[in-house]
Amino acid sequence: MIMMRIAAKCVLALWLGAPAAAALAQAVAIDKVLVVVNEEPVMLSEYQARHQRESLQNAAALAPFDGSVDLRVLNSMIDDRIQAQMAARRGLRVSDEEVENAIAFIAEQNNSGAGDLLQMLSSRGITPSQFRASIREQQLIRRLVDVAVNARVVVSDREIENYLTSHSELLASEEAFEISHLFISLQDRPQSEAESELENLRHIRRALLAGRSFADSAREFSDSPSAKEGGYVGWRKAEQLPALFVEALRKMKDGAISQPLRGENGLHLLQLHERKASGNVVVQNFVRHIMIRSGAERSPEEAAQFAAELRARILGGEDFETLARAHSDDAEGSVEGGRLGWVSPGELPQTLENAVRDLPLNQLSEPLRTGTSFHLLEVLGRRENDISRDLAAQRARRVIFRRKAAEFYDNWYGTIRDTAFIEYIAVNPG
Repeated sequence: MIMMRIAAKCVLALWLGAPAAAALAQAVAIDKVLVVVNEEPVMLSEYQARHQRESLQNAAALAPFDGSVDLRVLNSMIDDRIQAQMAARRGLRVSDEEVENAIAFIAEQNNSGAGDLLQMLSSRGITPSQFRASIREQQLIRRLVDVAVNARVVVSDREIENYLTSHSELLASEEAFEISHLFISLQDRPQSEAESELENLRHIRRALLAGRSFADSAREFSDSPSAKEGGYVGWRKAEQLPALFVEALRKMKDGAISQPLRGENGLHLLQLHERKASGNVVVQNFVRHIMIRSGAERSPEEAAQFAAELRARILGGEDFETLARAHSDDAEGSVEGGRLGWVSPGELPQTLENAVRDLPLNQLSEPLRTGTSFHLLEVLGRRENDISRDLAAQRARRVIFRRKAAEFYDNWYGTIRDTAFIEYIAVNPG
């Protein structure tokens, strides 16, 4: 219950679950109050619908409704009712249009029409009004938790770094380097000799750049066990190498010789023969964007026309970022003058992603439609980038966020529940 994130397919699964041989819930001749929550009754008919829903979700979890009340199910209903009431007191609302849009979206995600979905539910004893009420309550609770809990949870960069340090498996990649290594040991040698050896290593590097064989130099000067193989180390994954080496190798081109590197025990020269990139190298685009949304104030035709007018003004010399700040309905992007920053594949709707991929640099797109909105896009830069660390940081952020949100939610909801008036009428809470 904590995050109240209800994906479309999960909602449908919750309502449909495994096929039932017959409807498990039947209309009762006389409804009755089971419990009063802050002066609002929870009725037996509501409980029957909820019991049916959970039975359909997992037939092994509940026996068919026989007139008795499962307190686990009832208490879950009480929790939902308390939160829905809190949402209403905060002035949160879910419109009929939002409910219908949610039903249409659920149906679309499950390859069905809204009418077919409601008919299917009715055949299983769940009326359209019950389904709509449940969707409305779920959306209210989700909106409440977003406002009261999620918006107040902060995950710092330091927390992410600490998590990645203690969960190094998140950073494991297939990045690898084929290298040769020349090592000058400084162990138990005075500082004066260290400075002299550093200058000698610089001379060796200059000779290598002039064409001398790395293998010959390693055999002559290196203190490494690999010296007899001409310093050849072979392929090593990034996690198998010292961070000092990886940092230098990532900046080098194939065939290059590193600058002298100072480690704990001595001096190093590296030759990079070849590299294998990690599996998360993607093409990123630096995008800026103006969005014009249709709605109550502007029809789709008017939105399309306005987007075309803005495009003409930009092509005529007006500043993109100034127009974005003044007119874009993308609140986050408009603050930055429409700049979305470096965008990776999968971060934009497919229509926009296709356009971004195909747009030449610094060329303004035609107005593009997604749903009820029209978009103008411009790509200012394009690069290949290894996003392994970004993906690991995102995973770490989600884990930390869920943990902190769960703790925050438990404290927040515990206080609300403790102050709620709950009176069991037709059941004994035990």
